[in-house]
Amino acid sequence: MVIITYSETSAETLKENLGEAHYSYYFIYVKYLPVLERIGKVIAVADPSSEVDEIFHAHPEDECIFLSFTPPSRTELNLECPTVCIFAWEFSTIPSEALNGIEENNWLLMLERIGSALTLSQYAKSVVEKQVSSAVDISVIPAAVETIDPAQIPGRLSGHTLNIEAAIYDSKDYDITPENVDDVMFSTRDPMKMQAWNEKPVRQFYGEDNADAMRFLVGFFEPESWGVWTKTESPWLLLPFKVRGHLIIKIELVAYEKNIGRQIDVTLGKQTRSIFPSKAPETYELSFAPEDDVDVLVISNIDVQRTEDSIERRSIGLGIQRLEMRRPRALSNGLSRLFFSGLSRIRGFFDKDINLVGHALSHQLSLEGITYTSVFNPQDGRKNWEQMIMAFCWMFRQQENATLILKMTHNNYLTFLGRLLSNYAKMSPFKCRVVAVHGFLTEEQYQILIQSTHFVVNTSTAEGQCLPLMEFMGQGIPAVAPNHTAMADYINGENAFVIDASLYPTNWPQDERKAISTMAYEINWDSLCKAFENSYQLATHNTSGYREMQINCIKAIERCAGASQVEEKIRQFASTTAKSAGAL
Repeated sequence: MVIITYSETSAETLKENLGEAHYSYYFIYVKYLPVLERIGKVIAVADPSSEVDEIFHAHPEDECIFLSFTPPSRTELNLECPTVCIFAWEFSTIPSEALNGIEENNWLLMLERIGSALTLSQYAKSVVEKQVSSAVDISVIPAAVETIDPAQIPGRLSGHTLNIEAAIYDSKDYDITPENVDDVMFSTRDPMKMQAWNEKPVRQFYGEDNADAMRFLVGFFEPESWGVWTKTESPWLLLPFKVRGHLIIKIELVAYEKNIGRQIDVTLGKQTRSIFPSKAPETYELSFAPEDDVDVLVISNIDVQRTEDSIERRSIGLGIQRLEMRRPRALSNGLSRLFFSGLSRIRGFFDKDINLVGHALSHQLSLEGITYTSVFNPQDGRKNWEQMIMAFCWMFRQQENATLILKMTHNNYLTFLGRLLSNYAKMSPFKCRVVAVHGFLTEEQYQILIQSTHFVVNTSTAEGQCLPLMEFMGQGIPAVAPNHTAMADYINGENAFVIDASLYPTNWPQDERKAISTMAYEINWDSLCKAFENSYQLATHNTSGYREMQINCIKAIERCAGASQVEEKIRQFASTTAKSAGAL
């Protein structure tokens, strides 16, 4: 049998696509691949429209099947080779209209045209079958997950230190109060991992109409219609790129009370400029020339103390509306522009060389105590990770022995840093530890993280399969998670502390209108808190109960997505779906 495969993301493009739309389909493909190779000859293609049928006709005597690891909206149609769309889905209905004016976004229509599909969960199958005709062949085959022999479960590691080429945002390394988050550990956040500035002017508006505004703010109140008020004495504005060399920053702001006419310092890298803001909105133009890559603008010396007769009780100091960044005009054209573009490419070459060869950016992560780990894309709105942090910090605010590791799977730290540090401030003071890890972990380091983890955590509102959760459970790590959507296939009270959840109305992620058209699950706060509390008690006071839960984890994953189970299902599915060109 010839099995033709396609994934939009490849091993070569994974790093740059990490966290972007549909990147997770590559991980599904990787999990399928070893099983497929035991069944037939696997041929990967880069362009299904031109390659699939050519391969199909080049093997006229062999049964062929094309497995497209793409959502229905991105699956190639009208091929002679039997085509199967392999997709994840996690909402109560599938899109049944041409969203955003694009016909392919009508999944109902696309599945009817494709005719055959594999979903990753029973939940997805039941949702799809309610809407498509019986002529569409829908089966469930989850991506295969490696499991270990229950008799071989290793003990949990404690006091282990990982040397990793990743940025670490550890709550223990910050001076945190509800009013402030002092950046006392800038050195661990690596600006060279950010995309270099493309020299085009940058314009940022910080009002509530900009849904991404909070991504760039640390130490601010929630955005309002006109802009945003500072909350701390030294807030930060995160730049969307790393920058170096001569540049102009224009910032529009207004001062409140004691800050009117006060010297306010604005720092980029090692350079500081001073302004004296007025009580009316005004734009200030500042010139910088950092010699090293930088990506944070720090505003300091703000007075947040209120006068006795102030009508404002918040600690506001400055109101910021927008920021602009550009090169000086003399450097914005001709040879100068070409020079900076070339310099950026040269720096990128050497920075990459330092990363790969010199390991100059290695940091240490010490793992101690009872450790909870969650692996997710912070840009994915389903993951509900801020509620996870708040519940963890609330329940363990007096417990130094509890640690929450957040492994962020996105190539841009701006997707989480502002919100992460704001949550540190909101929940302070707390004695537990929260650590966000942003960067690449080798397979060995990932395994050490698993072996150092006591519980894997998921607080999502919906899941298509959740491979990280299953990977940890397959290695004997009990879960703190709900059992809705795809997780219902393997999460239960014997292997997890199940979080209660209830349905709520929402929109399809690809619908730009955000029209209410489907349902997902809202996590119950009290249930989440109790799950943290009860799991900690089990790990610290009931060794035999914890061991039993570990064994149940492995058994559940083996039943649902063990390699032998998946292989048998694929063989059966392919035997009825694959066709040979000679038989047509």
